Amino acid sequence: RAVSLGNGAIDSHEETGVWGKRDERAGEALFVPEALRGKRVIIAEDNETLLEIARKILEKFELDVTCVDNGHSLLERLEREEFELVLTDIQMPVVDGMEVAGIIRDTSSKVLNHRIPIVALSAHIIGSEKESYLAAGFNDYLHKPVAPRDLLRVLCKQLGVELSPAVKEQGKRDAPEQVESPAFDVAGLLERYGEEEDLCRELVADFIRSLPGRVKKTQEAVQNGDKKAVKSLVHAIKGMALTFGAKRVADSCDKIERAIAAQGKHDEWVAAMSRETITFEKAASAWIQESRPQMSPRKTSRLSAIGP
Repeated sequence: RAVSLGNGAIDSHEETGVWGKRDERAGEALFVPEALRGKRVIIAEDNETLLEIARKILEKFELDVTCVDNGHSLLERLEREEFELVLTDIQMPVVDGMEVAGIIRDTSSKVLNHRIPIVALSAHIIGSEKESYLAAGFNDYLHKPVAPRDLLRVLCKQLGVELSPAVKEQGKRDAPEQVESPAFDVAGLLERYGEEEDLCRELVADFIRSLPGRVKKTQEAVQNGDKKAVKSLVHAIKGMALTFGAKRVADSCDKIERAIAAQGKHDEWVAAMSRETITFEKAASAWIQESRPQMSPRKTSRLSAIGP
């Protein structure tokens, strides 16, 4: 049985499934072990669009996926249902990822399985963060934006499933050369999600439409001296920017977050973020027009549910 996905496919047969990627430049396919299919996984992510992308990837691996948008809902499900793995964002409203991990590991809590593998999803993964995640009870971590092949490796590792030698070889890569980030990293975007190129265009277009409102709200929060609001708004922008190839926008957001954490001035980085969003908008809009000139600029936004 083969399920067509644009120019790629998932081929289901007795031993191995193959996810063929649409971007031929990547020159690879993901081999999904049969033993992985049907595993019950729950994911918590407060950004609706990022949650939808993660769900699509997991369902293409033929996992049984449950999605929630905050830590409290995640814990409620874990108290009622048996799952085999948890994927959770770190910064979430109501109950954040670190608190979630602590409650899951607390044997006095109502969670059914205190030993369930927990994987952190975060844009902040450097040496100190890695250690803090492991100390908090996480088994592993993934850097956002999550590449399908990296997600597959972690899933197999934590669920005790033998990974295909082909995917193991794909993981043996030299560290990328440090070069200046482009205004719009379309190559990185298509390498991650090339099999959903049409969806990528639509989501990038939605992100572009939402940016002016998001930046304006951030600037207003700065003027009002509301650091908590600035941090929340910037974190949301950064997650989207990393996902959709706006690396320089994400870098500016990261500097704002770090400045706030260090009790330093962040006004200049907010201004830099604003400038980078304009540069990104121009580059990404040009790509959309070249790829899909018929796309209507008035198309209903997929991001409308999470606000400007």
